[in-house]
Amino acid sequence: MAPAVCGATRRARRYRVGVLAAGLGAMLAAPAPARAQEVGYTASLFAARSTYPTDRFTSLYFFNSVDLTAGPVRASLSLPLVRQRVTTFDAAVDPATGLVTDLETTTTGLGDPLVRADVRVIDDRSLGLQVAVAASVKLPVVDAEDGLGTGETDYGIGASVFKTAGRTSVYADVLFWKYGDPEGIDFEDSLSYSVGMGRVLGSSRWSAMVSLAGFSQGVGAAAPPVQLNVAVLALAGRRQSVAVTAGIGLNEGSGFSIGTSWRIGS
Repeated sequence: MAPAVCGATRRARRYRVGVLAAGLGAMLAAPAPARAQEVGYTASLFAARSTYPTDRFTSLYFFNSVDLTAGPVRASLSLPLVRQRVTTFDAAVDPATGLVTDLETTTTGLGDPLVRADVRVIDDRSLGLQVAVAASVKLPVVDAEDGLGTGETDYGIGASVFKTAGRTSVYADVLFWKYGDPEGIDFEDSLSYSVGMGRVLGSSRWSAMVSLAGFSQGVGAAAPPVQLNVAVLALAGRRQSVAVTAGIGLNEGSGFSIGTSWRIGS
């Protein structure tokens, strides 16, 4: 594979790793009925690792997210700060021994921001049912040469469904992504999905959640990533919540993630 293609594929893998980590944070906010008027801020810290046949990605993400709900419309902006170490297997020669060894590079900086808007088209309180159409865009703000973005705009469009029954809730979120293609490579467009179930526990200050998230297409010859996510949430005060989350990859390249989030609304 040519160096330019390798670099573009590696950037795509970095992006997919980031999206799966971001999905853990989004999982905390998405499966919940929106108030008519609300502004919220979420700070999330996640560590993630994914391994491919030629590379391993070890990443630390700090997400700053702001969301605004006005009537049936909810808009959000998420900006990640990323520290990522890429280990490329058997890619260097040790000058002391002459043996082939792994090559490690570390990059720290801002990642591309992600913007999303949801519009509720069904809000039936008697049935505990909400349905929304959604659109999302990943803006190519960072330099692709830094390795924390692809340098191209990605667009997503889809829908989400949320249903409550007593203390239990279920949700599904699906987006079709049209990826921008860096020079020299053609990325396959794909579906991103997340389906899950939550349950309010005890005195209603605690809740637990489990979800399955992934993509319909992998990067290159890699299998489409699928990740099982679990979370425990607690109300920490007036319109404040904290959560601990973990994601376990179910196939090659999915890796694992673990992190914590704090959200405040007004």
